[in-house]
Amino acid sequence: MGLPFAISAPGVGIGFALILLAGLMNYITMILLIKSSDESGYFDYFDMSKKMGKKFTLFVKIVFFLNNMGMTVGYTKLVNVYLTKTVVVLFPNTLPD
Repeated sequence: MGLPFAISAPGVGIGFALILLAGLMNYITMILLIKSSDESGYFDYFDMSKKMGKKFTLFVKIVFFLNNMGMTVGYTKLVNVYLTKTVVVLFPNTLPD
């Protein structure tokens, strides 16, 4: 769902370039995460954030919370839209107008 919109909204050329840029940023940040994990000996975000102090740990917790909340809201909306459309297609006379 997101990929066609990411290409069609800005145009094919810019959309494709933005997807490549996002992939490159993902690759770079994964390499940084692997290097910092190897150097620190910690293999999850919370343990690594504890080494940076209480404020950074709080920041990581807030980011995780917002990410999980956004995914939950997005999933709920997605299920609502497609479940309603599926019920209308399968059982056309069951939903009120």
